[in-house]
Amino acid sequence: VLSPKHMKELSVKVNAAAIIKKDYVRLRNTDLVKENQQLWEIASEALKENEQLKKRNSALQKEKTKLFWENDLLKGEISDLKREIGLVYKSTKEFLKERTEDVRAFRNVFKSLVDKIKVKISQAREKQNLRPQASEFEKVYKRELSEERNRGFER
Repeated sequence: VLSPKHMKELSVKVNAAAIIKKDYVRLRNTDLVKENQQLWEIASEALKENEQLKKRNSALQKEKTKLFWENDLLKGEISDLKREIGLVYKSTKEFLKERTEDVRAFRNVFKSLVDKIKVKISQAREKQNLRPQASEFEKVYKRELSEERNRGFER
């Protein structure tokens, strides 16, 4: 049993709650709420994509580091091979110099050797579908020829 005063207060509260509920339902169905909900979904998807990209980035960073060290190792090996080719060049030159009578004969034999090596390397590169380029042996030969020519012009 409620007193009329309590009944009136309760009735006012119920009416106010009903009005608030109607306003809530009306606001919930407005474009702003729907847009907000869509934005939350978009943000959620963006966060998931961001996490996937972070994982991918991490994997790529690891691969980059691995490739950096591999590249460094290969540069060292190339340097060693160039040094060895230089030594082979010098040894071959000395060997041929010892076995030829004069300077002209030596130069002809040595140039012939360089040309044969050039042809062999070109053929090998062609078979492997690689772009043509001078061999290290040929580069050392040309560098040495250039140095010999320039010696005559030194002061």
